[in-house]
Amino acid sequence: MLRRLLVPAAALSVLSISLATGAPAGPATALSAARVTPNERAASTPALTTAAAPIRVAVVSGDTYGRWATRYCGGFSRWPAIQQANGWPERFIPVGASALIACASSTPVPASPPRAPSSPPSGSGWVHPLASGKHGNSCYGWRASTGSFHGGVDMAQPYGTTIRAAAAGVIFRKAYQAGGAGYYVVISHGGGVFTLYMHMPSPSPLPVGAHVAAGQSIGRVGATGNATGPHLHFEVRLGGTANSARVNPAPFMAARGVNIGC
Repeated sequence: MLRRLLVPAAALSVLSISLATGAPAGPATALSAARVTPNERAASTPALTTAAAPIRVAVVSGDTYGRWATRYCGGFSRWPAIQQANGWPERFIPVGASALIACASSTPVPASPPRAPSSPPSGSGWVHPLASGKHGNSCYGWRASTGSFHGGVDMAQPYGTTIRAAAAGVIFRKAYQAGGAGYYVVISHGGGVFTLYMHMPSPSPLPVGAHVAAGQSIGRVGATGNATGPHLHFEVRLGGTANSARVNPAPFMAARGVNIGC
């Protein structure tokens, strides 16, 4: 007499996955194969070399933080630590420069001499828009690499770094621009002078119309909109908020005793 063979549903799923992948059947294999997404698969790609301690490599065309993380750090997900160690926005990684490959934020890395936060001379009323006093690493003007015009100064900083009002004023606008500024704030300082702060991770907690003092926190550094890494895009506009009103923030701030680099 033939007996009917009853196979549990779970076993059938294991069997089907094993046949599709060629892997030995087993619960662990079934779960891992079913849950791996394309991003997770890329992140788990074995590294060609694992940098146990920080190393330096020459930047070549096509290099990205994700590529370095996969090659040297054992997985794509380690790219933020490398970006933090170098500070370049990803689309402006300079070919020919020396990149520091630090696979973990806690890894000791050679540090540049600290810069004291900029302090305006008495009576200027202007301060650095970042509490850290970080100098710009992507300046105002035409970019040869993209053929586009950059209307501000980019200052790469870790996520969450405090953004400050560069001078006393009123929150004129706060909004979100997809594919551009991300979450941003515009402050009116009177006399037709406006400053803009872009790529915040979330809306500023301050309402439109709120009065702010020089150096008051207005938000945090993020990477929303058109950004490949966390940074503040800072602009100064004179006579209105149209693009045609943009001026170079570096000399404008320098004339008020604040060094933002560039």
